[in-house]
Amino acid sequence: MRAGNNLLHLTDGPQPHELIALGPHKTWPCRHGFADTVFACRHHPLKTNIKRSGARIDFNGEYQSCCHQTDYHGNIFDEGKSLKDIWSRQSKLREVKVATLNQSLHKMCNNNTCPLYTTNLEKNKEVTLNEYPTQIEFALSPLMCNIGGENPTPKTACAMCPRSNADWMKPYIDGTIPDRTDQLLEFIKPAVATNLETLTVLGIIEPFYRGQIFDVLDKLEFKKYNEHTLFWTFCNGTLFGEKNQKKFLEYVNKSCFGFSVDAATPETYKKVRKLNYFDTVTRNITNWFDRCKKEGRWDESFIANNINMWNVHEVPDMVRYAKQVGARLIEFTPTHGEKTGTQLPYDAYCTEHNWEIFDEAQEKAIEVGKQIGMPVRFYVPLHRGFKK
Repeated sequence: MRAGNNLLHLTDGPQPHELIALGPHKTWPCRHGFADTVFACRHHPLKTNIKRSGARIDFNGEYQSCCHQTDYHGNIFDEGKSLKDIWSRQSKLREVKVATLNQSLHKMCNNNTCPLYTTNLEKNKEVTLNEYPTQIEFALSPLMCNIGGENPTPKTACAMCPRSNADWMKPYIDGTIPDRTDQLLEFIKPAVATNLETLTVLGIIEPFYRGQIFDVLDKLEFKKYNEHTLFWTFCNGTLFGEKNQKKFLEYVNKSCFGFSVDAATPETYKKVRKLNYFDTVTRNITNWFDRCKKEGRWDESFIANNINMWNVHEVPDMVRYAKQVGARLIEFTPTHGEKTGTQLPYDAYCTEHNWEIFDEAQEKAIEVGKQIGMPVRFYVPLHRGFKK
């Protein structure tokens, strides 16, 4: 890496690992550039100054810096290169690095799902480039969710989930997009064995469905490295009972669950989730928060709710619900994906026609949080940028 004309450039050779001061320019506090920078992120909701250097890999092998980017850098299966090679030399990745390190968002990053799109955060002068990413996110097969099972239909999958779109699911069900999970795990395994700080398992999945998360952790030999690696995932809570909690603790020392409940009452839960599991979810996550507090565990779990017109009226009560189950905080995200053909109608999303409803709900949530002492976080504003 070299600096010239007050701009940061990337050389063609391997990236050095020393700390680099950028002079008058500062980096965006963002991991989009695959460079370590300091910022507040949903993946570490209880910490604000986290060094991040992340890679995200989808189930089909496509990879990017962050799930909010509108395009991918490439495909690990097509390129046939190691993670180490891609990390230091891939061209699109390098474009994002250069843009990020020179105090701007790359065009594929600049959209209203990104927290930096509407948030002014303190910039950081120092950047470290590593041999491997220190944070890795990867997605499992969208077949693997207990709500709707391996053959979901519009009637059985969650309303706002792409799994409720038969056309979207077809290539996964018929094998057009094959299951290459084992290859993906072999690809990232070298990073797990080095300096990995956070391992995030994502996808349109439930990690405890058919014990898939334990298979993943076994294949990565995660138990060897769990003292220094934080494990992060979303979980709908339906299968996270006593048995799975005990088994999970055999694998993971540092944990962060985003428990996706999306409701404050059984009625709304069933409308959104299709199943009558509200009481089960409440019991499971209450027990988890209680267990972690009593055992003094390193746990950063929180409630993570998607908000649309079907549940926006319960946003203040969701804050109270988070307090009831013992969560450390609750985070809200406006439901995205109106173009994916889910069973959620277009007018149920936050749009230019109804954003005031969402903005009012956000203000009420903040007020309730202050009243009852429950931290409230908005990944992006509920008005989705329609409020000017």
